[in-house]
Amino acid sequence: MDVSVVVLTWEDFERTQGCVRSLPDGVEVVVVDNGSAEAIGDKLRAMCAETGATYVRSPVNLGYAKGMNLGVRHATRPVVVLSNNDIVVHPGAVERLAARLADPAVGAAFPGVRGADGSDQTAAGRFLTIPVGLAHATGLSLLLRGLRIVATPERGDWLSGPFVAI
Repeated sequence: MDVSVVVLTWEDFERTQGCVRSLPDGVEVVVVDNGSAEAIGDKLRAMCAETGATYVRSPVNLGYAKGMNLGVRHATRPVVVLSNNDIVVHPGAVERLAARLADPAVGAAFPGVRGADGSDQTAAGRFLTIPVGLAHATGLSLLLRGLRIVATPERGDWLSGPFVAI
């Protein structure tokens, strides 16, 4: 599979291990240790050696964007998935996201997000414009659904991104 998955973590071996082990065979996995303590880094390094993942360590916490960028620099495949470390990937999810990117009009693919209990936790919203802000402040957004700050994923200007293919 021509997909790299970058998993960003800080001070969390257990959930990171769950995420990495849920990924499908054949993907390139890059685990970015974003400045964790030495003991956790040692566990992450050993898990990466065992699973075949690439371990990349930053000596300090770079934050989300810089940490992901560090991982992307180590990815070698044309499709990259940016993953939070607390994600458990369902079978077929990576393949479906990668397939969506075959459409030249699609620049990023987001999955639905489910809680451990199966509840929908996909978050989407609208960019704050003057009409959206005024509708929100005055309560008109209750009547005019198109001017709500919170939106369905199909109508959103942005989506939460715990697992995003680019």
